[in-house]
Amino acid sequence: MGYGFVSLIIAAVAAIGSAVAYLELIRSRRIARFEEQLPDAIDIIVRGVRAGHPFSSAIALAGQEMPVPTGVEFAMAADELAYGRDMTTALDNLHRRVGETDLVFLIVSLSIQERTGGNLLDILSRLSALIRRRLLFRQKVGALTAEGRLSALVLTLMPFVLLAVMVIEAPDYLATIRGHPIAMPAAVAGLLALLVGNLIIHRMVRFKI
Repeated sequence: MGYGFVSLIIAAVAAIGSAVAYLELIRSRRIARFEEQLPDAIDIIVRGVRAGHPFSSAIALAGQEMPVPTGVEFAMAADELAYGRDMTTALDNLHRRVGETDLVFLIVSLSIQERTGGNLLDILSRLSALIRRRLLFRQKVGALTAEGRLSALVLTLMPFVLLAVMVIEAPDYLATIRGHPIAMPAAVAGLLALLVGNLIIHRMVRFKI
């Protein structure tokens, strides 16, 4: 496209989009790790309460024994409880920081137990088993949709791989077609078709559980 205002805008949008995509990837991986570790953290809380510790101390115990990121987040929740926050607010802040959906079950269960009473250990044990079953089901869905996601990756990379091969093997040919009036509209149309195809495949292989 050469130098100019349009190229500058496209470069700025691409740079910002790449940064946002990278941060979103890191965030999703962190949430996935928290999701895998959450049942074990709840089991530690259950063992702590069963051993006679108050609930806030059991959360602090989970913060000490669990790895990153679950241990760090539960330690922060334990600090909030130690400095006078009520349990519902501390857990709401935990959910706001992490963004993991299964935390909603923990917050709702503990809020109901705090207001109406009940066997806290039984509630937490059943919740841990429920989250484990949901995680197992998500993993099964991921395995069943792996072929579709791999197809999307291959179809997305293939045009760029072919372009790189052409740049190496036949640079004169690319220089010839680059100046053709239909080259830029064809490239834009191809990128739009690639984007639409990825969106369709994404909707096909993504399920809310």
